[in-house]
Amino acid sequence: MTYRANLADCLKKQGEALARSGQLKAAQAATTEAISHFHALSSRFPKQYHFIVKECECCQDLAEFLESERNLPKALEWMRRGLKQFQDSAARDPTDPTHQTHLAHSHSRLGQLLDDAVQPAAARVELEQARDILTPLADRPFPGQPVARYNLARTLGVLGLTYAKLNRPADGEKTMLVAQELFEQFTREAPAVRDYRLNRSANEHNLAVFYLGLSRLDDAEHWGLAAIRTRKALHADFRKDSVVAVELAKSYLHQVKLASKQKNPEGRLRWYGETVKFLRRFVEASPSAAAKDRLARAAGARGQLLVELGKLSEALPDFDLAVAHAVGDVLEIVRADRALCRVRLGDWQGAAADCAAAPAAKDPLQEFRYARACALCHDLAARDPSLTESERQTQAERLAAQALTRLARLRAPDAKKNAALRQQLQTDADFSHLRERKDFQSFINSL
Repeated sequence: MTYRANLADCLKKQGEALARSGQLKAAQAATTEAISHFHALSSRFPKQYHFIVKECECCQDLAEFLESERNLPKALEWMRRGLKQFQDSAARDPTDPTHQTHLAHSHSRLGQLLDDAVQPAAARVELEQARDILTPLADRPFPGQPVARYNLARTLGVLGLTYAKLNRPADGEKTMLVAQELFEQFTREAPAVRDYRLNRSANEHNLAVFYLGLSRLDDAEHWGLAAIRTRKALHADFRKDSVVAVELAKSYLHQVKLASKQKNPEGRLRWYGETVKFLRRFVEASPSAAAKDRLARAAGARGQLLVELGKLSEALPDFDLAVAHAVGDVLEIVRADRALCRVRLGDWQGAAADCAAAPAAKDPLQEFRYARACALCHDLAARDPSLTESERQTQAERLAAQALTRLARLRAPDAKKNAALRQQLQTDADFSHLRERKDFQSFINSL
């Protein structure tokens, strides 16, 4: 028994470490093996409480790893399995406050996952069960009372958001404010505990988002700035912690949304600037995939806003920064942003290079934007005085062909979509120079 229990514990810890390093497949494999060992031990020794708790925790960990890959159906299956195993265990004593705390935590984790899966009604049921178990335990002196109080605060924070999604804003506000009182108490009593401060800041941020959704802009600003203060102080103590850094960036970006509601473009630019400046410094000192992704998205968004304001020269460095740090779908978007910005600034060769770096976009919207960039490059190349007449013709033909190739990929089985594409190509000024071509007209008529 001892060997197998130690092996299972090691596999559980290995899974957690692999997940922290981003190796989710390996983490899932290690955790699945740990579950099999703990399940065998809990089946053979049904009165051993330790084994069933560990099996349940492993099921919950595996569910969270699967959620990170957006495999929500499988994640819910494992989260429910962990809860059921714990509920059905002969080792669980309903009168033991520690056992009840574990049970409530299992309900709460399932509720959070259901909320993430956009199943608020089902999430409410689980979260309310957790709340109802934890509320009396939070006031009951026993060794695990601090854990019960902390779990209650976290449960209330998520439950408040769930109420808001169910169009129960009064219940949502009341519940999140109770959670906030608890979190503030925890951070006063134990100011050095990172997780207390991190969860307090998450609740402050969620309150800001909640009030913004209700257009209560003063309250949204109050709680948004509160979250920034908490997260700035936390970052000062944990400068290399990418989770803290990304959460602080989220708070800055909330202020962008607030400024948008206030119809304040300068405020949006200022908060985008704070976000980009902060994340750039952080990534230079402590690069992490999450921080790089957030930096790419923020720089790209600020660049888009500058383009909307007609400040293309200022936007280009943001797009350069975004392209340097983006991957996957985000890279496809910000590279299209940069291509269009470059060509509108007259740099058709730089724009053409961006288009060549993404020869076939996955997203039809981005494919159309690359086609637009190629069409504009065609026009500039055909009039470029630095090229010979032969070079101008060669480059212009190449870029026109690229634009048509991309547009051809957008042909759809749906006649209505084709008609909409045809209408846009016939009227959009960016395609005006291609409309003079017979091959382009033939393509339009074929839609």
